[in-house]
Amino acid sequence: MKIDLPVVVIGQSHTYALKNGIEANIKSGVFAENSAKFSFINTYDFADYFKGGGVAAEFMEKFDRNSHFVSMFGGQLHNIFGLIEHPIKFDFFCDNSTVNSIDVSRTIIPYQLMKLHFRKTLDVFPFHAMKQLKEYFTGKNIHLSSPPLIASEDCIRKTTVYFRDKLANGIAPISLRKKLYDLHSDVVSSACREIGFTYIYPPNEAVDASGMLLEKHWGDSTHAAPSYGQILHRQVLEALSS
Repeated sequence: MKIDLPVVVIGQSHTYALKNGIEANIKSGVFAENSAKFSFINTYDFADYFKGGGVAAEFMEKFDRNSHFVSMFGGQLHNIFGLIEHPIKFDFFCDNSTVNSIDVSRTIIPYQLMKLHFRKTLDVFPFHAMKQLKEYFTGKNIHLSSPPLIASEDCIRKTTVYFRDKLANGIAPISLRKKLYDLHSDVVSSACREIGFTYIYPPNEAVDASGMLLEKHWGDSTHAAPSYGQILHRQVLEALSS
């Protein structure tokens, strides 16, 4: 499997699992080093080019237009919104979720309001930036889903960095976290269809029966390990070669 065009991967911290997974696959001989030429960009390192949610032209011009574009943007909104319990505990019904229960002892937020919030937030960033980048690159455009959730509260407490100061509130119930994840995935996949991206779902071999990330692929509280990135590497090559 060989990809002739360069592959530009742009996103945030989730890019590291793929980058490290590619390195592991090449080192172990799963894929040849010349199967594809990848370059990785973490937008946090180029924040000045992404002000206001868009992408500055001088940033895009750093890359060969004749490239494939792999988006790993915006993968943490569901965790930012609900990995840790909110001071006012809430719940919601969620269309297209694997969880259909609700805790009526909590404040119930209407589904459409939740969906509208996620869509409006992501419209500002990253959807606007994704549209611009799609128009710039002439190759294929794919977006990788956020990694599946880690079910273990113990793992989250031990490994979280960004949310450590909020841990006193407790970890949100897995049922709520899964609904937030499913909502996020639904909003992103719908936008990808509108914009013209191929949305890549999490690989089946990396999740359990309830859709949670298998322990062998756990990274930290919100990220997957390089072993998950090794599977993503295969998914990307398959998507770009089809």
